[in-house]
Amino acid sequence: MASLTDGDTARCRELLAESLSLATDWYEHPPLAATLDAIAAYALRTDPEVAARLLGAAHTIRGAFDESSLHAPAVRTAARATLGTTAFDSAYASGRSLSREAALDLAAGICEGDYAPSAGLQQPRSTSRDGKWLI
Repeated sequence: MASLTDGDTARCRELLAESLSLATDWYEHPPLAATLDAIAAYALRTDPEVAARLLGAAHTIRGAFDESSLHAPAVRTAARATLGTTAFDSAYASGRSLSREAALDLAAGICEGDYAPSAGLQQPRSTSRDGKWLI
């Protein structure tokens, strides 16, 4: 996220994509949820609705909202302030209902720049033969 702070959005997306790829293969869920939180922080700059959806997806993957997350509490506050409580809650609930695959799909699209604001991915992603998502 330091790359984002420095204004290097391309490098930030590259590092988030790498983190997503690595976290997807882990047996434990917290690394993936933390990565979704970080991607939500990236998405917040241009699309607070997608950021809220990613926070909801991270909540589902982790099993709870992580108040100690480096990014989630601040993203939640900013997205709620921008969207309003009702729209934030709706987007968050939408993220909570995403399948793991759909959450990974959305996150990968953000990392690759393949999403339209407030619309999710423009095209479906592909999977490898073993069912793992390619990013």
